Amino acid sequence: MQDSGQNLVTPERAELIRKAMEVHRAKQTILADLKDEDRQKLVAIAIKKLLNEKPQK
Repeated sequence: MQDSGQNLVTPERAELIRKAMEVHRAKQTILADLKDEDRQKLVAIAIKKLLNEKPQK
């Protein structure tokens, strides 16, 4: 049994997390710059896409 979560974060994993957070921040910036109408359209498209997807086997 491990006594802390520190051992789970290898340098490679830490770099992957850092890059993922960088991408997340970039996407948030793009979304924040959208007009309300465009954001609503994007949400509607995403919901339609999610509802129309066939379940994976």
